[in-house]
Amino acid sequence: LDDQIKKLSPADQDKLATAVANLKNLTDPKNDGTTKASDIKAQQDIVDGILKPLQKNREEAVTEANGIATADVPTNITDQADAAGATLKDDKAALQTAAADDSKTLADIKKAQQKVTDDITAMTKNVTDAKNAGNKVVTTWSDDANVAKYVDQDTTTVDADIKHLQELTSSDEATQTAIDDARKQLESDIKTVTQARQ
Repeated sequence: LDDQIKKLSPADQDKLATAVANLKNLTDPKNDGTTKASDIKAQQDIVDGILKPLQKNREEAVTEANGIATADVPTNITDQADAAGATLKDDKAALQTAAADDSKTLADIKKAQQKVTDDITAMTKNVTDAKNAGNKVVTTWSDDANVAKYVDQDTTTVDADIKHLQELTSSDEATQTAIDDARKQLESDIKTVTQARQ
């Protein structure tokens, strides 16, 4: 709790230090004859009043960290999380280790938690970027002026690709890999159709 104690107001830090010093004095064996249990309790209550909220902060941080560390990876980023060199699994393990280590400060736990959050945010952005790239290809192809050029050709494959890609881009569970693969297939089939005109 040292890291949190250092963040207390100077008045609370002084109050805590005084109460701890008083407790040491009151519990010193040489003062056994004069020390009353009520005096010890009064000082202990001051210490507890300051430290209990700090302990609660840490316990809540540990609970939250463990929840994040053990949560299932969102379906739409599983391909990235499982990819070689991905740091999410290691960062989740580091977060669990930090949460279980009593020597780690609240700041250490929050820092480890932020790494996991950053990993997930970056991977989610990759999925969004893949969706945007897929939608751009569909929009470009679907422009009325473009479609008019190919009315005399069989574009069933392209139409099927578009339907498949749109299913993926509107899904919350589609991965970056699946979306990119579908976009590449659409681009390839569009190229086949456009080359047939040349």
